[in-house]
Amino acid sequence: MASLYESINNMFSNEPLSPSQITTGVFAAIYAIIIVASGIAAGGSIVDKMKTILVFTFGAAMGWLVAGIVSPHNAAEKNIFETAGKTLSAFVTGYLFSKVDKIIQTYIDIYTKKIQEGTVGIVLNNLNQIRLIGLVISFVISVITVYVFRSDEYAKHQRRVKVSADSVEVTNFDAFIIRDSTEYKKKHLNTNASNTKPASQTKTNPSSQSN
Repeated sequence: MASLYESINNMFSNEPLSPSQITTGVFAAIYAIIIVASGIAAGGSIVDKMKTILVFTFGAAMGWLVAGIVSPHNAAEKNIFETAGKTLSAFVTGYLFSKVDKIIQTYIDIYTKKIQEGTVGIVLNNLNQIRLIGLVISFVISVITVYVFRSDEYAKHQRRVKVSADSVEVTNFDAFIIRDSTEYKKKHLNTNASNTKPASQTKTNPSSQSN
């Protein structure tokens, strides 16, 4: 168990996992088990069970994607997400939406007419209810889990950057003090050497002695 914790811990940073990361990770692991159990307990054929699990997995994957976009680790990742988000948004709201909107509107008109005529009803059986609820829950749990992990890792990264910057500032200050002290010593020694002359170099003026 300890080796598993160390392996997971090394995936993120050299710092220990925060309490919120541990709590969220344990909760997400428990929910992953619930996803599989719910898909099996939902009933139906093997295909129906697999569809249920896939719906839950799709919700978790979408939540992971959204949480990753809203919680970038650094400025470079933020720029990448912003560029990708703008491109995807332009594609969806522009070309794709204009094509899909006509198809959706056509089906809405057909089913609205049939419902009004009483020839068809909207049926949401138990299995589809489970899938819908599981999809929403998977999305929310995934967003919370990924956001907590990434935001805590970003906070750790910011602390490491600050400590590194402080260390560099202290090192530069120490180097300035050493350099300034060395230059002062050199200047002081040169001044003393120029003011101090040997006795042999002192010349006596003959006229002053005769007077």
